[in-house]
Amino acid sequence: MAIVRKQNPIQARLVEIGRCYKGGASGTSKKSSLYKGGDDFASSYIRFEPADRFKLSPASSDKFHNLFEELKAAWEDMISQGSISIRFPSPTIEENFTYSNKVTKGIGNTTKTFRECDGETCTKWVESAPHPVKSGQTIPVFKRGAKPCSAIEGKDCPEGCKAKGMLKFMIPDLYPGGIIVFPLNSPVDVGAIAAYLEPFRSLDLSAVPFNLFRMKQDVSWEEKGETKSKANWGIHLAIDPTFSRLMLQGSERRYRAQMEIGDFTPVRSLRSNSAIASLPPATETLPSLRRTDDGMAFQQDVQRSIRETDIALLREVVEDAKELVWSGIYSKESMGWIESEERRAMEAIARVPTARVELAPQRAAQPKRSQATSSTSEATIEAPATVVSDGDELISKSVRAHLWKTAQSTGYSEDGFRGLVEMFGFSGSEKITAIAYEGILEAAADRDLAMEMNAGGAIVTEEN
Repeated sequence: MAIVRKQNPIQARLVEIGRCYKGGASGTSKKSSLYKGGDDFASSYIRFEPADRFKLSPASSDKFHNLFEELKAAWEDMISQGSISIRFPSPTIEENFTYSNKVTKGIGNTTKTFRECDGETCTKWVESAPHPVKSGQTIPVFKRGAKPCSAIEGKDCPEGCKAKGMLKFMIPDLYPGGIIVFPLNSPVDVGAIAAYLEPFRSLDLSAVPFNLFRMKQDVSWEEKGETKSKANWGIHLAIDPTFSRLMLQGSERRYRAQMEIGDFTPVRSLRSNSAIASLPPATETLPSLRRTDDGMAFQQDVQRSIRETDIALLREVVEDAKELVWSGIYSKESMGWIESEERRAMEAIARVPTARVELAPQRAAQPKRSQATSSTSEATIEAPATVVSDGDELISKSVRAHLWKTAQSTGYSEDGFRGLVEMFGFSGSEKITAIAYEGILEAAADRDLAMEMNAGGAIVTEEN
């Protein structure tokens, strides 16, 4: 079992509670039935989509079925005022706002960056290579380094790169327990946010309150030698006026003190020498698949193949996971974990006809989730008795107690254990089926995973 070492760097992680978008919801476009997104309204409206996990959380008011609906309603009330009061979770600009030019495409369960540049230097691209196991087929291989950008000054990138930004912030008045992510796909929005943040580069942004809003402005551009313009409802940031007044008062007091002693420090210019945020170094270490959203999705698919006793599905999801490694997205060390998950799943499927796990009797009503995950009296029961199972039945109370006791022994908190159960697709431990039990038990015995789940479980990435 792996251990935590003090000298190993710990990467800060904040739970994502939802995402913001301009315009209507996906699938509501009136312009084209082929377009999967929503129309961008010519208004001050910004849409907020809470994370799906809040559909399983109770609301604080009887007016709503769950926390998801409550957060949506609260957001609609806030955005109707024309702006949103936000706070940044991190002190520096680069931690709160990243941007570059990218080509993104879907692979597996997420969207990956196939090409990335800053308009001058390309730091990530894809090349085709023979498939490691499929004769006559190719696979995209992700390369990192530095080579000249393909874009010509004043023209679109021939490789298809588009401006992409990712703004991360918190709204304490809405939900203080995590961050909201706002993907920006307009070069106008990306440039505007970068410009608004630059004057505050020397400050701790986590201490500065801002207002986020949309505003109508005319934008112009050159196209085939002709100047064109249109009204654009872009994304804007403004410092909170009360805080701005305090900053000006502080600056005035410091200036008067300097005048008294004759000490005048050089004035710092707001003009930045950098036109774009720093890109990740080309030599960055590839992450392990296991501790990512892709890794969790892979585990969920593996569990589904076990529940459905579908070997073909298992082979498909294993191959998809391996291709993520072959393509250079995740470290080669991830391959051992993928293969161990495949072996475990094959053994579980092979045992289905004679699997032995005690089952819960059929009942009219199931206990609430809190009874299954927080009871310490159940945890004192030793390893459960067993009876023959067909795999689709629910595990019994004593089996749940054994599972919770195992999780406690490896350091799981109640919230962490609840998150683990939800990661495998169950709304509570009393819903766990016999066929999924072994996989969840193994995860409950994983101390590294316990730390991940106790910290919140969700991993915030630029791609979604």
